[in-house]
Amino acid sequence: MKIMEDMDFSSVFFDELREKLEEAENSLKNYFESKDVSYLKELYRVFHTIKGSASLVGFSGFQRVAHKIEEIFKDIYENKREISQQDTARIMRVISVFKDKKDDLTESEIEKILKFLEGEISNLDDERDSSTNSEFESLGYHEILESVIKVENNIILGNVNLATIELRNLKKYLNELIQTKEFVQVDRLFDGFDNLVFQESTLNGKKVRLVLECQDLKIPIKDVQALRDSLVHIVRNSIAHGIEPPNERKKLGKSEEGIIKISTHLDSENISIIVEDDGSGIDLERVKEKMRFSGYDTIDPLEVIFQPGFSTRDSSDLSSGRGMGLYAAKTFIESRGGSINIRTERGKGTKFIIRLPIMFIVKKVIVVRSDTNIFAIDLSEVLFVQNNPNVFEFNTSKSLRYNDELYELLTLGEFKSRTFGVFLKNKRAILVDEILGIFDGQFVQQRSNISKYFVKNIFPFPVPVIDFELIKNTTSSFEKQKTSERKATVLIVDDSNITRLVVQSFLESRGYKVMQAKNGIEALEKSGFDLAIVDIEMPGIDGYETTKRLKKKFPEIPVIILTTRSSTEDVRKGLESGANAYMIKGENLERLLTLIERFLKG
Repeated sequence: MKIMEDMDFSSVFFDELREKLEEAENSLKNYFESKDVSYLKELYRVFHTIKGSASLVGFSGFQRVAHKIEEIFKDIYENKREISQQDTARIMRVISVFKDKKDDLTESEIEKILKFLEGEISNLDDERDSSTNSEFESLGYHEILESVIKVENNIILGNVNLATIELRNLKKYLNELIQTKEFVQVDRLFDGFDNLVFQESTLNGKKVRLVLECQDLKIPIKDVQALRDSLVHIVRNSIAHGIEPPNERKKLGKSEEGIIKISTHLDSENISIIVEDDGSGIDLERVKEKMRFSGYDTIDPLEVIFQPGFSTRDSSDLSSGRGMGLYAAKTFIESRGGSINIRTERGKGTKFIIRLPIMFIVKKVIVVRSDTNIFAIDLSEVLFVQNNPNVFEFNTSKSLRYNDELYELLTLGEFKSRTFGVFLKNKRAILVDEILGIFDGQFVQQRSNISKYFVKNIFPFPVPVIDFELIKNTTSSFEKQKTSERKATVLIVDDSNITRLVVQSFLESRGYKVMQAKNGIEALEKSGFDLAIVDIEMPGIDGYETTKRLKKKFPEIPVIILTTRSSTEDVRKGLESGANAYMIKGENLERLLTLIERFLKG
């Protein structure tokens, strides 16, 4: 019975549950290292406590399963027998299920777990959380509603600028919300892998240590479970087939403890996930022998391993051997445009190399401005930023000095005295005018002469992520591009400084010259441009009137309205004022580029 019907102690229960499960995991590991029976008694006590706590808060599912595990340890301790590898593996997997739960176990889960503990079934698939959508719908609802009300009030009061600022803040908040729900740190893939390695090595009578080396980057949360399942198959395969038993490793002059290392790397086009072991390597002769009997004798031995149903084992068990795990892993990875390859050396070990396209990645970047150009820098490349750095010149070369060390100065255009020095790894540095902030950038493959990929979610156009290997120490190739591939001149008319900077940076990266005007009056004083981009909401004369006057003064010059206004009436008024095209801010700026090129080609 519940201790108090009108109070919810579930959060306290789950906090204690996680604490007790960690105690159980540690006691299991300590028992196998020392064979000290006192740890079995401790395990009995832990699950007895979990059973009692579950009873108090009314979680009968946890109560029943904890009671079953309590009975297992009581029997082992009282009868002075060792816990079997199978029991250990099963209990470790049940612990993993417990850790993932946010509510009591369902009746079907209880039945499945009890059968699993009895050995009646060999698999225990984690239940998926079906509450994700409802959580997303309610997450941040009040903050969003409050922002919308502020926008409405400012519009009613005529405070358009305040409404615009609030909309930008709302957009930023929604973007962060989406990032939280759609992406996850790559190291979350490996949560619980310590226990996975422990239970699989125990089941196979081996000693194995896990080493993780993960970069700071994010991947889509929708792919985490399938990618995690793929990695679980690979790790189990490495333990079952790769790592040798302790006595065999000792004879070979190896440490009794094998190593499985998982690392993540990011290059210009892919994220790589590498799972490697220091075991025996793949016995290719054994594989070829199995191939002859299985009808796969025309396939590469390192490819046949991924074929459905292929296994060098004669029977399956709790760990591996059914021949479907690697096939499932390969199928998922290739469905995402990736690849999986194997490198193996007999007696030295095996590597599984997974490569996924860069479109899967979110990584922190620092966004900077140099003149009117906006760039992103991979934050993992940055050591620190210094205000008004000390420039050291020697002959024709320039460096930044910090703590009596010199950092080679790479330029992003004409050398000028700038405000900030960004100090990078490999003793390099750049000078910039402004630090715009640190963001989670969604990487896309898009090459330029200074970058191999861009981030697409910070501004309305992709921002190049600087590849410092492509930048020379004198004039940057970006500057060379601007001087050698001049196109037409575009006038940007907008009272927003950031809009002018964003559009100018985008167009200049495509070779265009750009002129700026803060309002309609300034625009009408300009000349020598080939096309104008005009906002509607501006002080003084608005964009409609500005367009009319520009078309009267320069009838042959195309005008594109670029605004946040999107109603049918606004579009009609814009086109009636003489605009050649009407575009909404937030649309992909590649469309703007297409319009510009179409109008200028005539």
